[in-house]
Amino acid sequence: MKKLYAKIVQIENRGSEHERQKMQSRFKVGDVFEVKEVHMGYSYTYIEIADDWERYNSVFFDFYLDEACTILHEIYKDPEYRGTRKSYLPTGEVKQVLLCVHGLGGSKESSAICELGRVLPEYGVAVIAFDLPQHGKYRRRYDTFTVEECIRVVEKSDAYVRKTYPDVPVSIFATSFGAYLALCCMDKNKYEYKSVILRAPAVHMSEIFSKLTQADKQSHSLKYNIDFEGGLIKRDLAKTFSDKGDNYFYVIQGKKDELVDWRSVEHFFRQRCPDKHKFYFFEDADHRFKGEGELDKIVSITKEILL
Repeated sequence: MKKLYAKIVQIENRGSEHERQKMQSRFKVGDVFEVKEVHMGYSYTYIEIADDWERYNSVFFDFYLDEACTILHEIYKDPEYRGTRKSYLPTGEVKQVLLCVHGLGGSKESSAICELGRVLPEYGVAVIAFDLPQHGKYRRRYDTFTVEECIRVVEKSDAYVRKTYPDVPVSIFATSFGAYLALCCMDKNKYEYKSVILRAPAVHMSEIFSKLTQADKQSHSLKYNIDFEGGLIKRDLAKTFSDKGDNYFYVIQGKKDELVDWRSVEHFFRQRCPDKHKFYFFEDADHRFKGEGELDKIVSITKEILL
């Protein structure tokens, strides 16, 4: 897996006075550091350096994919995307890209995404994950959590992947609410994916959300828009979904899922995507697939589909 390195190229004429003073007190031009994480802000991109708790404005740095600083890497800056993306890259050629969408209350650091990021780059698959609004490190002070905002972020991330890897096949791996959003995007746009892999897809999201208790909703630490549920009802996939592209759907579903009923999922895909789906049912899995060996099996299935 490739690492990202930051080299300080200029301090005196960049950034605010406060930021320059912070940089001058710690570093000198020419210093090279391994980058721990990149944070896409509204008007700035910040980075975290390994073994340092501070964030630094990216304007002071050039970025490289090797410690010798020979292969320059452009950090993608998108003022409309206020969250963070995380990339797990092969050491050699990128042959495929897997875009990952986490579920409600999760983040790009979900166990399944991290494991896919650990395993797949060895086979030439770049794994790209991102945070949905109000999840992980996607925080905006006055933000509210809406269905349309979430769909927009998935669209922006899809656009980023296709812009960064224009000649490489793209697949998508999406979980629960994230799968609902991915399907909303495919209902709205003509997206062509090599493979569409959906884990416990919340195809009846408005029904699922209405059954969540207040304690369930509070546990997600989200500020729901007052009409969040109305947005789910408006985009009722059971009534509207039609794949605009020529996609094939691989559905990973637990038969003991307490939120997403496997029968309704099976009915949805048989009705809406006839002859364009394959099911992988886990007899004893619940919604989170935390049983012994279940995560390994999900990764194995995904690898089999992609390769």
